[in-house]
Amino acid sequence: MLSFLAPLSISLAFLAGVRPPVTAARARIVATAPEQATEAKPAVKPAAADWLPLGKYRFSDDTVGSGAQPTEGDVVVLHYSVKFASGEELGSSRGRFPLTFALGKHDVEIFADALRGSFESGAEPMKIGGRRRVQVRWNQIPPLQRPNVPKDQEGEPLVVDLELVRVETGALAQLISVLPPGERRKTILRTLFALSFLPYLLPNDQRPPGFRFGDPVAIGEARIERQEAASSSLFLGGDGSSLDSLFP
Repeated sequence: MLSFLAPLSISLAFLAGVRPPVTAARARIVATAPEQATEAKPAVKPAAADWLPLGKYRFSDDTVGSGAQPTEGDVVVLHYSVKFASGEELGSSRGRFPLTFALGKHDVEIFADALRGSFESGAEPMKIGGRRRVQVRWNQIPPLQRPNVPKDQEGEPLVVDLELVRVETGALAQLISVLPPGERRKTILRTLFALSFLPYLLPNDQRPPGFRFGDPVAIGEARIERQEAASSSLFLGGDGSSLDSLFP
């Protein structure tokens, strides 16, 4: 009977504003509560000390690659994302075409330095499959790229997250090596535009259908026929006698 009344008395005391006596079991619960709350804390973000020197930049490796290490002259293929230090994304190649360039030949300083590493600072060169973040201060952003940064965020450092996908080989690598990344699209479009005029150098009867000039005489005769048909139209006031045979 007393064991049944004990929980009831504690509940009534709580509703009345009176603290129940601290039992041994309750003391154990109270003592372990702070420990459980401590375990539920979210993970702490990496501190600034985790960034290591990489020449004039700073870097942090998320994944160390296990593939081959590119050498000077190799055509590398990588994906990247550019973010502000606050985490807001400025641009990314992921979900689109990757960045490709010839290491040591094309002027892509930040990406090339990230791939090479730094002997002086002890930063190892990247290998295929590796993923590295590079911290770039505002004054280290290439002048041609600064207009792409919103005006209200000027001065904020950038974080370039890059992943080395593979080293390109074969004929495609030779083509990429000839065309720098910044001028590649413009050069290809100009070349395609110039090639579109080549069919006009062939005789008219050998050209593809979309490139042939029409016969001026045939075009003139067809135009006259259309004009005559329009002038004879009943709806435009033409002769309707030809329709009499339809109504006996």
